Amino acid sequence: MKVVHENKFCQAYYDEVHKIVWNRYIDLVNPDLLIEMHRAVMKFVVQNPTVACFYDLTNMKGTFTKTLNFLIKEYEPTLYKNNVIYGSFAMNEKDVFMKFAMNQMFKVMSTKMELKVHKTIDEACKWLGEKMNATVVMPELPKMVKA
Repeated sequence: MKVVHENKFCQAYYDEVHKIVWNRYIDLVNPDLLIEMHRAVMKFVVQNPTVACFYDLTNMKGTFTKTLNFLIKEYEPTLYKNNVIYGSFAMNEKDVFMKFAMNQMFKVMSTKMELKVHKTIDEACKWLGEKMNATVVMPELPKMVKA
């Protein structure tokens, strides 16, 4: 597992075998730190073959609506341009704010990537594995400590 980026809110690691960037977030959304990490992921996928991004939002609180413009106009197009074709999201289905943010993003995003939101990490891994014709399991990532 190769470190792509880490900060106190989120982390990204690269699985060289499956060509997946694993993104994980904890605690209350910090828009600046989220954008910081996603810029690092953008730079990384330009230089490293990547097929998919996995987003573990299960421990994230709040919404990322302040970052929607960046995600839609910069992040997603850069990923797709560099052959990232799948995005699998695991989120806490009880978080109504997160549901709202995801719905808003998918409403306004016109993408050629295949994106899907799941209720659990296992479901999100299974879907991604089916798409990639591989067994995909979320790796043990270093423990994140809440800020």
